[in-house]
Amino acid sequence: MNFFRRSPYLFKRLCDRLRVWKFSRYEVVFMRVLFAFVIYQTMPLGKPFSTLTQDLFPAINPAISSKEKNESLRPPLPPIVELLPNSSQRMTFDSQPVPNGIAHWVDLTFFSNDRFVALLPWIVIPAILLYASGIGLPITLPLLTFISIGSRTLSNSQGAINHGFQLVSAILLVQTGVILFGVIYRLIKKKHFVDSRQRTIRDYYIYSTILLCVSFYMIAGYIKLIKSDGEWIQNSPYIGIQLVKTDRQNYYTNMDGKHFGKAKVRWASDMLEHPNFTRVFMACGLCLELFAFIALFGRAWCAVTGLMILAFHQLNDSIMGLMFYHNEKIVWIFLVNIPFWIVMLNRRIRKDPALIPLLSDESEDEIEASPA
Repeated sequence: MNFFRRSPYLFKRLCDRLRVWKFSRYEVVFMRVLFAFVIYQTMPLGKPFSTLTQDLFPAINPAISSKEKNESLRPPLPPIVELLPNSSQRMTFDSQPVPNGIAHWVDLTFFSNDRFVALLPWIVIPAILLYASGIGLPITLPLLTFISIGSRTLSNSQGAINHGFQLVSAILLVQTGVILFGVIYRLIKKKHFVDSRQRTIRDYYIYSTILLCVSFYMIAGYIKLIKSDGEWIQNSPYIGIQLVKTDRQNYYTNMDGKHFGKAKVRWASDMLEHPNFTRVFMACGLCLELFAFIALFGRAWCAVTGLMILAFHQLNDSIMGLMFYHNEKIVWIFLVNIPFWIVMLNRRIRKDPALIPLLSDESEDEIEASPA
């Protein structure tokens, strides 16, 4: 009975937790600059941008060509090669044999046109620099969004789908929507958007990014249940068969016996030999996806959930060879958010009286109101 009497209060507390957080200026700058770097890495600029590190620093070529050295920072970070300032390869597709998404209505093969490829850096690099500085977001964000979605849609219209760039494109799309809403609001109301809790567009476009990241993992979990008719955990040991098939396919693609036919095959064998242990293990990952929304309960919940997602990615990489390095970088930037915790730790060490419990989003208000 006590629970039912308190339930309205508990529900109100839950709703308070799920409201948009306040973000300090230093957080937004940090997130924007690092995400700008990730955007650059995903842009299909081709040479010399895709080989920039090799061209400028020949001494690190061995580190780039060696898989073992590439993984010297892993865990907790992605491999070294994924942290270097290289863009993606240019698009080389001159047709859309299996249209995907907007390719049903738009011919995107111009992304492979030599003249457009030569012009692309002159568009992308200034746009990324402006995005990182926070200048001209209503122009730079739609531009970067179109290039990201358009180029990756062309790649996904060749008969195979790659999800490695999906989260980057989705974040750009969501941030574009929030920023354009702010512009439209200002044009109509003749003032900047500020809600009843003094949250601005800056807070909304960062919080919407965190919300999108959480949604991505939740959707992945629910799709597993829907597509398997609720039997995903029961059938999870058979993933071992897919691991063997993927490993053999990679071997015949690269003819590299050093890195294929060993660890992942052993994992596959263990999964099939110990089905119940596999079900428990895989259920942990599924539950992490299904309950990723706990990241929205506060800053501490967000950071812990982010670290768990990073561990989840690295296990998937080592066991199944599923690599989502851009997703990992995004989780580090927006969910873990190290600069926030450095500032909070500094304030705790100084025993700042303005510091209040970390599980509440009100702590950001205090930081915003005080000097860094």
